Amino acid sequence: MINARDFLKPIPQWTDERCEEAVVWLINSALTIKLTEDQVNYLFRDVSIPSRLPCEMSEVNPCVMHVSKENCEFLNDKVPWRCNAYGRRQGRTTAYCIKLALSKGERIRDISKFADGEWGQRYARGFFKYTFHDIWSALKSAGFKVREVIF
Repeated sequence: MINARDFLKPIPQWTDERCEEAVVWLINSALTIKLTEDQVNYLFRDVSIPSRLPCEMSEVNPCVMHVSKENCEFLNDKVPWRCNAYGRRQGRTTAYCIKLALSKGERIRDISKFADGEWGQRYARGFFKYTFHDIWSALKSAGFKVREVIF
């Protein structure tokens, strides 16, 4: 869990909520993304990101996450399509990399040993390693105090 106060000590009069908003804004700016509410809850409250996130989908406008309707089911007229795809592309790796980069601890010598999920060594040494490096570098460049890592 990230403590927003660690990053905003010069502003003691701010509430915890305001500190959190500021840190989220700084992270979003550093990474040029917008964290989802689930990612923010994971970072600051240790609430796990669900493995299934519903997203709107229509036949004309396919969901951003999935190109086809294979993993979706028709629910009703009000909610045309909802994805029921499990696992990937929910933002967990991004949130985990942010949390790991900003965590306190000993120097990390082999980042692949810290890979999230059970996607195997190819994932750990490939996608995860490079994703973590990109996030870690962006946060460091933005002035965050990041964990020491040997790449």
